[in-house]
Amino acid sequence: EKNLTLLYRWPLQLAQLANSVRCCLQASTYEKKIVIPYVFNYGCPFRCAFCTQSGDPGKPVIARDAALGVEHLVELMSRWESGYFYLLNNAFNSSPRIADRFCEKVVQEGIRLHWSDCGRFNAITEDRVVAMAAAGCRKLTFGFETGSPWMLRYIDKRIELDQVERVLEWCSKHGVW
Repeated sequence: EKNLTLLYRWPLQLAQLANSVRCCLQASTYEKKIVIPYVFNYGCPFRCAFCTQSGDPGKPVIARDAALGVEHLVELMSRWESGYFYLLNNAFNSSPRIADRFCEKVVQEGIRLHWSDCGRFNAITEDRVVAMAAAGCRKLTFGFETGSPWMLRYIDKRIELDQVERVLEWCSKHGVW
């Protein structure tokens, strides 16, 4: 059992490297921040063959109204004195309408957020990346399991390689990493 536990730990060399880098940093070069987790949609409308969050027609996508989600974030900002959020949605932009409304509401109300979330390549336009960046998006995590067009079709990912490249270029161009 001890050997099994070691499989899930960082390799010792990486841990030592991380500690040595952290020790070299001056305490004044970084700030401690509270990063608040938050979820406003569950499930995924896509059917990727390997994913436990999609593919079950009996499990509908449940999405909170964008305005209510923004209202909750403002309450959490006030309560915890932090504008940093780690959004835990399956795909922030699985509903382009909700994603757009969320961004519009944050920008219209002048709310200063910094957030990250998961995204889908096939529901992103450059305008949406610009809107997300303006609304405080700093990082999007994409599921890109393979560079093989055949495998992408086989797992029913519903993305094309040129689409992946375009979206990553837009994100880089507009400060979303």
